[in-house]
Amino acid sequence: MFEEAVYDLTRLGYGRRGTFCYLAAWEEQDTTRLYVCTLYAATDNGQHPRRGRLFPVELERGGRSIPYKATATPTCVTLTYEGGSARLCLQENSILRMEADNAEVVFRPVLRQHEIAKSRGDGSWEVAMAPLPKLLFCPVIGTMDVKTGFDVITSLPEDTELRFRPDARGHVDLAMHMYRSNAWRLKQYPPFADCIRSIEDEFSAYLETVPQMSEEFRIPRIINAYIVWSHIMVIDDIDIIYMNKGVHRCTSSWQQCYHAMGQYKNPRYAWELMLGIFQYQDEYGMLPEILTDAAQNFNGVKPPFYGVALEFLQEWTDFSFVPRKELLRLYIGLSEYVYWWLTYRDTDQDGVASYDSADESGWDDCSFFKDGVPASSPDLAAYLVLAMEHLAKIAARLGKYYEEREWQRRASAMMETVVKEFWNGKQFVSRLADGTPVEAGTLIAFVPLILGNRLPQNVIDTMAEALAEEGKWLSPYGLAGERMDSDHYHDGGCWSAGSILGPAQLLVCLGLRVAGKEALAKEIALRYLRALVKEGYPMIINPKTGLDISETRWGATYPNRMAWTAVSFLILGSLFS
Repeated sequence: MFEEAVYDLTRLGYGRRGTFCYLAAWEEQDTTRLYVCTLYAATDNGQHPRRGRLFPVELERGGRSIPYKATATPTCVTLTYEGGSARLCLQENSILRMEADNAEVVFRPVLRQHEIAKSRGDGSWEVAMAPLPKLLFCPVIGTMDVKTGFDVITSLPEDTELRFRPDARGHVDLAMHMYRSNAWRLKQYPPFADCIRSIEDEFSAYLETVPQMSEEFRIPRIINAYIVWSHIMVIDDIDIIYMNKGVHRCTSSWQQCYHAMGQYKNPRYAWELMLGIFQYQDEYGMLPEILTDAAQNFNGVKPPFYGVALEFLQEWTDFSFVPRKELLRLYIGLSEYVYWWLTYRDTDQDGVASYDSADESGWDDCSFFKDGVPASSPDLAAYLVLAMEHLAKIAARLGKYYEEREWQRRASAMMETVVKEFWNGKQFVSRLADGTPVEAGTLIAFVPLILGNRLPQNVIDTMAEALAEEGKWLSPYGLAGERMDSDHYHDGGCWSAGSILGPAQLLVCLGLRVAGKEALAKEIALRYLRALVKEGYPMIINPKTGLDISETRWGATYPNRMAWTAVSFLILGSLFS
């Protein structure tokens, strides 16, 4: 099953929902080598951070290394080599399973000071890495030989090797547990085929909840659904959807909202994704900018995106299934979050919230902020309008009619601000703390389209005409993050100062759709979807060449395909293909 959904392991790691173990490949000299990796964020810490990559998968026969070719589908990774083949998959609870024929499987983890490999006395061996993870290696079919040692004076481990040898039939089957504190060798491991079947069943059930797309995007739909599914992690008993399996092993509140929108055919899960993040809200009402399994970062913040998500989702559900207790929890959390923006990001007390850094907008190198921060921005005002309107609706459901009227009054006042303060007659601008307007070529200037017919028709028409003009923002591959004739435009090494960025395409296309410009939205969406498929689903694309430029941003090749891009693809494809 899913044999057609093949993807590149150097760009997308193989994983499974809820597992901290994953597999990915790196190109090394003249070969591509598969690595066992972890999503534990703590591996980014220390003097020599592993950044998730633990050790390679090696095959040997007669003392010689066996080169292999690795291919991957949502169910497993297959290694093909002369005289045999091997398969790897993920059993539940972050247990890596591997079977191989006519080869020895060798793992050589490079251990550092105070890290150790030790026998558990039952035929299994535990490797403890600092600060995480711990690994338990267990032979299932065949035998395991271990070479290791430890210098107690220097606390330095010796070179460590775990070698799995085949049985008399030439077959190896092994299990590797990945965990934080404790694990035990199972009395019996399920057959490898049962593990594959379990993955197929679980992913198939998830795929049923993913909106359909046209036949052109049938296989890409499966792959992008798999990207999202394999990035779902359970942290503190809630589902968190990580950004990617590389340096962005994290999420944020607004990314959770994007993913909630992607679950519009599964509204119960959409609700859970939005609600869960509020358990990390601090006493001031702030939500963390970044969330990982290890920590929450309150150094900054991300946009108040809940109103956008609720506005989109109301087309598909009224959330009538939500019990009052949960509705009240969202109402209180979102109210406090909006108050936080209006208090701690309105230092000049003019009633208009600001971003303290470009990063807080989610458009890190955006030209709206080229003249400095704090800066008020029309997208932020638009987000707050929608948040307040939906707080008014929730207040009405809760019987809080005074608060309903108050939120609606605030939303109307903020809506007037959007046009009065930020529209200069031809485009939306940002403003510095002293009121100075910043006219820029950024695509973020079109985000207020999400307000739809709340905007004057002439404003909508002017923006749509600008977006439809070839060669400015519109390219054959989607919308550039910066007008392509702007001094701020960059071909590479940027996030939104030129690159075609998935979530930006989604926001603008959704805005055009609700503003009555669906034909233009569809044209932009299809250009982007096709470019994304051609390049293998990168986060950022060069608008002039259509090529993947992810490495120009992060400076290294690693499995950088993002669940954030994937959910943008799935929503756009389901609405416009």
